[in-house]
Amino acid sequence: MHPLYHGQNLLKIIENTNLLEGDLIRFFRQIEDKLRQVKSATEDKSLKDMLSNCLKIVEDCVGQFDTI
Repeated sequence: MHPLYHGQNLLKIIENTNLLEGDLIRFFRQIEDKLRQVKSATEDKSLKDMLSNCLKIVEDCVGQFDTI
């Protein structure tokens, strides 16, 4: 998450890991799913806002590969 938060794209992350591309995409999709679950389970407005921001970052990253 740290590289994504600071503007790196998924290709840059793939260059710096030994995980396969599909495994990394699956990992980020799992993160996306967990973020959605926590967001729907909480009533805390500030937490929902933070989770929305995190979701946008992950969705934008993984969305790059939906068009390929």
